[in-house]
Amino acid sequence: VVTRPRRFGKTLMLCMLQTFFEYRLDKDGKPVDNRRYFEGLKVMDAGEDVLREMGQYPVISLSFKNVFGDTYEKTVSMLNDAVCKACKLHGEQLMASEKLSFVHKQWLQTFMDGNASDDNLQKFLGLYMQWLKDVTGRKTVVLLDEYDVPLQKAAIYDMHTPGSKLFDATVGLIGQFISSGFKSNSNLAYGII
Repeated sequence: VVTRPRRFGKTLMLCMLQTFFEYRLDKDGKPVDNRRYFEGLKVMDAGEDVLREMGQYPVISLSFKNVFGDTYEKTVSMLNDAVCKACKLHGEQLMASEKLSFVHKQWLQTFMDGNASDDNLQKFLGLYMQWLKDVTGRKTVVLLDEYDVPLQKAAIYDMHTPGSKLFDATVGLIGQFISSGFKSNSNLAYGII
């Protein structure tokens, strides 16, 4: 977990890490080489242990910046939007692969369309990481930005709305979502929150 004050460059750091770690294919099916972004920077002198990690992992990058609502249903809808955006980088490759079953592709399509149920959203990270492993043979890097926004917004809402249980419901949703990807997941290479 990276904790720093607001406007301290956390999101920029996650973008840099995504560019460093990401393994993805171009339109011709060849791995994209991002070394050019790091030429002349100190990381290129960090040694082979560091450099051999470059370009080796599919990356799931999520932001919870806009995941909040004044109802649980709105929070689920906003989480669906975040998941839909996260699927853009690898979704087409996964859908085109013969390594995923028809049922898994149907499930993936609900994530890509932003129509997953709250129960399925809670399983997203674990499922998506497994599918990436099945198709690419590689573990995944997960980058989660603004993880605290849904919890913070729900807590503030509950303080101003007597009898509301939005915070408890949001904790359950977000807790299960994060847990499916980070807790005892053998497909996780690195995870940064």
